[in-house]
This record gives sequence, structure tokens and C-alpha cells, in this order.
Amino acid sequence: MPNDVRKSPEPLLLTALHRRWAFCLTAVAVCFLAWLRVPDDLEWKFQVADSAQAVALVGNMRGEARAVKRFLPNADESSVHAGSIVSLPDRSLLAFWFGGSKEGNRDVTIRSSRFDPETETWSPDRTVITTALTQQSEKRYTKSLGNPVAFLDGEQKLWVFYVSVSIGGWSGSSANFVTSTDFGETWSPPRKIVSSPFFNLCTQLKAAPFLYADGTIGLPVHHEMGLKFCSILRLNTDGKVLAKQRLTHGWSTLQPVPFLIDESRARVLMRYASEAPPLAAAMTLTRNAGLEWSPVEASPLPNPNSAMAGLTLKDGRQLIACNDQTSGRSRLSLLVSHDNGTSWAHLFHVEYEPSFDAGPMDSENYRKWLQRLLQEPMAEEHSDTGDLVQRAMEDRQTQSSHMPRFEYPSLTQSGAGFHLIYTWNRVKIRHFQFNEAWLEQKVQEATP
Repeated sequence: MPNDVRKSPEPLLLTALHRRWAFCLTAVAVCFLAWLRVPDDLEWKFQVADSAQAVALVGNMRGEARAVKRFLPNADESSVHAGSIVSLPDRSLLAFWFGGSKEGNRDVTIRSSRFDPETETWSPDRTVITTALTQQSEKRYTKSLGNPVAFLDGEQKLWVFYVSVSIGGWSGSSANFVTSTDFGETWSPPRKIVSSPFFNLCTQLKAAPFLYADGTIGLPVHHEMGLKFCSILRLNTDGKVLAKQRLTHGWSTLQPVPFLIDESRARVLMRYASEAPPLAAAMTLTRNAGLEWSPVEASPLPNPNSAMAGLTLKDGRQLIACNDQTSGRSRLSLLVSHDNGTSWAHLFHVEYEPSFDAGPMDSENYRKWLQRLLQEPMAEEHSDTGDLVQRAMEDRQTQSSHMPRFEYPSLTQSGAGFHLIYTWNRVKIRHFQFNEAWLEQKVQEATP
């Protein structure tokens, strides 16, 4: 019998579709790998301070030991968080933070205040970046803003990197920046950092950038969409990503804090975002200026899934501010390392009340404790202590028991002075100022 049954065209169609999809996926993979490829002409050396000059500065230290705490202005009494501080050539300081009715809301803005070293006062805060400005400049919906990071590059251009959210929460965020060539008087329009050729989501910030020897910028970032891992973005002076170096893999590292040791070596400490032991900051080391990183290991620093801030001193020692505890953020401390971050010695509790080691306080005792805290000897007088205490009490409105939160520190050095800012119970940014004489006194006290 003659076979007059025709063959179905479906297998041929499916084969063609499979080939097309295979070609598209291959093209995407090739483009992605090409985008990730490190350019051959980049010089992999860090820019570090002259240690000989540094020793001379410490040797010529003058003045009596001094330390003082004060609050930054917060004109509209909004919720504030995630401060960043930068030192300018005239020894003034600029601080940036985000504030609004609630973290993640559309009314959140990036704000700024300037510190005058002569009068030792902060200027009234002003808004630098809004969701509307970001949305207008970048032509995309902007839901909220967060985590500003200030940096002065080698050309004296001031940068503020910050996070914007378009969809979802922080896992749907992107990194952006504005720049100023007049030390914060005027600002460029916001621009988005393209850290991925595809969705370009989930690039988040916390720690201050650093410089490579050729003047390009190393921006520490982390990613938090399912996985939690850290990277370094290398940017040119126009904000274009030249290279992206992965520091970690997996589920438990955030907010990398780099400590430059010399032109080739750096140690990075990271927030440990897990409840599994050991509850300690993670760390990794590079010996070739970031081309390769050692396997991640636990550092000797306790970490309760909280942010840290670090600073390499002019004589090569490292200083860190962190919540050196395994739960909560009721204790904020300064520690120093004499061996490039391998070990750390406790220097000073910036904020600490031993009673909270046993758990929260009830409302009455918490109110009394806050009132005493605001009257400690090194604290400058606050204009309305009663109002500040009440706002701190209402921070978690439905709770009858209370634990303070001293979190998200930022550190900088200006001449012989040091400046630490941090979030104080989400109602104020607090400034802890101390000089070299005070720091050396604490180092001597900590030395066996």
C-alpha cells in the first residue's frame, strides 16, 4: 500500500526553536563573560598613605586627651539611619544619612550637615537627594532611598553613593551616585551604576570606598537577593564599572569593610548575616590588590549581623567601630589592631550598659536610663532632652520592653582628630569626636 502519510513539520520546528534558544543563551553567556572580564590594562595596586610621614605625625602629637559626644541636627524629627562621614581639605566634615517617616517609604531623602572645626558645631541639615530627583534623572520609578556613602577622590571630587529601590525591598535595589566639585555646595544629577548587564538589581552599599594607585575607585558592595555575598566594583572617575571582583560566595556575608595594608595587600571584614555559629565577622585577604581573595574565615570579632566601620591609621594600625556582641546592637565599641586585622584589642565602649546583657528594660527603667545617658560627662548638652527621650521611647511604639540600638557606624580622620558617627535609636545621628592623645591613651591602657 502506498504510504501517503505526510511527515509532521513539528519536529523540524522544534529543532529550529531549540537551536535559536541555544544560540541566544550562548550569546548571552558570551556577553556576560565578556562584561565580567578584567581589562588587561588595569594596574592592580592600592594607593596607601606614606608610613614614614605617619610616624612623624604621631610622634608630634599635641594637646590633652579629649573626647566628646554630640547629636547632629534633625529638623523634622523623622526616623534617621545609616550615616556616612567624610573629611574635607579645610578640616571641615560632611555627614550624610537617610531620613523619612519610615525606612523604605517614598518620603525618605538623603540629608547632609557640615561640621565646622572652629566652632565645633553642625549646620542645619538639608536635603541633597530625593526619590523624585532620582526618578527624574534616571527615568525609572524610584520607591525609596537608603545607605549614603561619602567619598573624596584623588581629584578632590566629592562623591555620594547611595541605594535606590524600584521594586520590592532592599533586595531589589540599585547603586547610584551624585558628585560635587565644590565640596557639597552643588551636586550633579543622580546617575545609576551599571554593575550587571542584565537586571542590574541588588547592589547595596555601606563602607567607604578606597583608591587604587592609578586613581580609580574601589567601591565595596554586597548583594542580597537569595544569596548574600560581597564584591568590589572598580570605577573610573566618571563612575563607569571597569571591573567587578567577587569576594565571597554563599548566604552569609554582607557590607564589606576594606583595610588597606600596603600596595598589594588588604584585609576585608564583613557583616555575618547568619544565625549559625560562629557569630563572628567574616574576613578575607588579598595579596595581589584584589585580583584574588583567600577563602572566607571567621575573624576574632563577634558580630550580631550588624554593620561595622573601619579606618587604617596613618601609622598602619587599624581601628574599627562595631557591635562587639553576638546578639542585639546595644553595645558599640572601638577596637584596634596592631597586626593588620589578625587580632583586635578592645579600646573603649562608645555606648554600653551592662544591664542589657541580661535582656530588655521595662519602660519606666528605660526612660530613666536614657535620661542618665544623655547627661553623661562627655555628652554635650542637648536642647530638649525630654523630647529626645520620648521619641526614643516611641521608636518601637507597641513594645513595653526596650533595648537600645547604636548601629551603622562611620569613621574618618581629620588631621589629629577622629570622628565617629552612628545611628542613635533611629531618632538621631550621634557624633563621637576624639583626638590622637585620647586614642593613644586608650591604646596604652589596652596594652598588657
